[in-house]
Amino acid sequence: MEDQIPNSLSASDLEGLLSKAAPDVDYTEEKEFAGLTKSELIEHVRATRTLLHEKAPCPMATKIMALMMLVDLENYHEGIADKAAEHREPESAFIWARDSGIIKAAHSLLMGVSVDNTDFIADEVNGISSDND
Repeated sequence: MEDQIPNSLSASDLEGLLSKAAPDVDYTEEKEFAGLTKSELIEHVRATRTLLHEKAPCPMATKIMALMMLVDLENYHEGIADKAAEHREPESAFIWARDSGIIKAAHSLLMGVSVDNTDFIADEVNGISSDND
């Protein structure tokens, strides 16, 4: 029997699919946390954040870093979705792609949030001319 794609899915339909879905397969070849323990990972991230705040102590630096990290996270999710699709695991691919879309939405929302009066990113998104190069 061939699987058919329904015209729509309700939240309960999605819950049902998720409960029947095979467990997520780890398509990465890296060890958990790139070989780091949880506490080591958190310490590295904190050190990076501290360095950013020391080198560029302004909210724009934080916003730009957050946007860059969201792009990285979105690309990671898209890559896993693609690999799951290649392995003919549509439910897993759907979940990873959905999460990628949520991250993309978060990126779009943050782009339009102004952090101060020199926020050239929000100005561009909101159609305001900025000459602060």
